[in-house]
Amino acid sequence: MDASEKNFKKIIKYSLWIFGFILISLALGYFRATDHGYLPNRFAALPIQGLEQNTPLVIEKDKPSIFYFWATWCTVCKANDPFLKASLSPLEERGITFISFDDGSLPPEELIGYLKEKNISYPVAIASKEILQQFHVSGFPTTVFADRDGKIRFVDAGIMNPISFWIRAYLIRIL
Repeated sequence: MDASEKNFKKIIKYSLWIFGFILISLALGYFRATDHGYLPNRFAALPIQGLEQNTPLVIEKDKPSIFYFWATWCTVCKANDPFLKASLSPLEERGITFISFDDGSLPPEELIGYLKEKNISYPVAIASKEILQQFHVSGFPTTVFADRDGKIRFVDAGIMNPISFWIRAYLIRIL
């Protein structure tokens, strides 16, 4: 067996591992979402940035949505931030609504300062305890993917896998 054949076998082996990891990740996100049902029509959240102020958040019908629950103190959330910043424009281009919800550990004025300091431009609202319960958020970060009918299809927690994220985003668009 020559060196090129060994390299080819290594590539196949690692590709299968990566493919398997992605499939397991997708399956776990799907099964986690099975007890979530549908999105609520209105959210008890305080809009901070990129959303209409002083009005309840209303989900647009016939549009897939991604909801990201995070906290300023969460180190994993900070690790996800560069990916989210880079993903906002492509999500909008694909007709996917993206809203992030802060846990509310900072007063609104401090959160606004934090967003400016970290150069965060994606939509942010402060989640109430009610919304955290409605979405079954038990830890940060949590990402919820819903199709155009408002059915929650995937729920994921922890650091984002960009490949799985984009596969889920694609799937909620076609479901």
